Amino acid sequence: MEESSVQDKITDLEAKLANMPSDLSEGETHQQYKNWYRDLGEAYAEAKQAEKATQLFEQLLNEGPQSYQALAAYELGKLALDESNYQMASERFNQAIASGKERNDEETLAKAQHAYAYLILQFGQNTPVQQAAFKQNIEEAIQLFRKQKKYENLGKAFMMLAGYAQAHLTMSEAIAHLQEMLAQAQNDQAPDLEGFIHYQLGMHYEADENSKDAFKHFEQALHLKNEHKITVDLGETYYHLGALHDDQGETEKAFEYNVTALRHMLEMTEMSTHIGMAVIFLQAGMESITNEDLKSEAATLLEQAKEKGLMPEEETGEQLVYNEPKIGEVLEQTREQMEQAEGLALEELKENYETQKAALPKEAETFAETAYDLLVRLEEGIDRSVFSFLARKKNKARRAELENTLKDAQNTLNGVLENITDDEQKENVEAWLKKVADDFVE
Repeated sequence: MEESSVQDKITDLEAKLANMPSDLSEGETHQQYKNWYRDLGEAYAEAKQAEKATQLFEQLLNEGPQSYQALAAYELGKLALDESNYQMASERFNQAIASGKERNDEETLAKAQHAYAYLILQFGQNTPVQQAAFKQNIEEAIQLFRKQKKYENLGKAFMMLAGYAQAHLTMSEAIAHLQEMLAQAQNDQAPDLEGFIHYQLGMHYEADENSKDAFKHFEQALHLKNEHKITVDLGETYYHLGALHDDQGETEKAFEYNVTALRHMLEMTEMSTHIGMAVIFLQAGMESITNEDLKSEAATLLEQAKEKGLMPEEETGEQLVYNEPKIGEVLEQTREQMEQAEGLALEELKENYETQKAALPKEAETFAETAYDLLVRLEEGIDRSVFSFLARKKNKARRAELENTLKDAQNTLNGVLENITDDEQKENVEAWLKKVADDFVE
């Protein structure tokens, strides 16, 4: 919004709030004034007048109606978070949660619990107390967003839950937790909520390379979202199913799913996290598709994506740049930093492997241990992150490297065995070979 428009909005809202009745009762007018306070605070923030926003909500908290206290505390928490004052943000969000529960302000309560969970996830120390607080607040926020049919907020809450699982749980623990949530939603007869949980289960099973269960849950999510006319994550669900069909060699069907995915993504007011990948898939698959109607729609959608600045641009190497917001941006950046550090350690391990291999049969047991450690690192490098959009492409190369290294290590160690005369050394190398076979041969 242009500066003059923001200032006009501020002037208009200030005038409206100046005439607020002192005996404002619950009802439509009460909600209207509450919305005006929220909008004025956001306008101040947009105009980079954070001090005015803080003053507005502190006055509302101290002098305004009790029914507005949760909103005031929540907005003050957001302002503190913007200033990186995490202690103050935590206090304000907790104040908003307490007031929201006391005054039955479920709209503000859900947002405050969501914000507090975010604070714990991004800046907490993952203590047992914080773990319990995160789980309680995000799950209560999920239930409230579902009750209010605030499906965009519900989708964001599930993304945050996935982020927590990615950072602090094993894949099996995350899936087990989602299965528990699904059983509860089914027991509560909440099919709209079931659709969101099925989508999350599909994402986790896909990241765990379990295509069968990923298919099952994405298909169920698709059915429930279409049945209840829920557009949040609908395009993403089509995209994931398209990717799974593509893995199975069903090119035409995969292309059709991606056309539908991009169509839904372009209709959303908030940008999809997978829209860049859907665009790339359609660009790459156009020539091989025989269905002219499908190709025509794909071309139209790609043109719309181009108009919105969503086309990928070539960068150095094989990387691609996407002009889209990343909901999991902080988590993805952290993951990439960890990956870079691990990459340096992996390169050192590879160098040791080659150096020790060249010196064989000397130090055969040391080489066997290094070979095992290298295989462990390569296996750990298979990216099962639900936030890594290029994981599928990377993983094919990583799996191939793991298989080639496994074969090379086994052949090398078997060759060394033929030249070992020391019984103890031979027994040790055989033990390493067995350990490699047990842990890495399917």
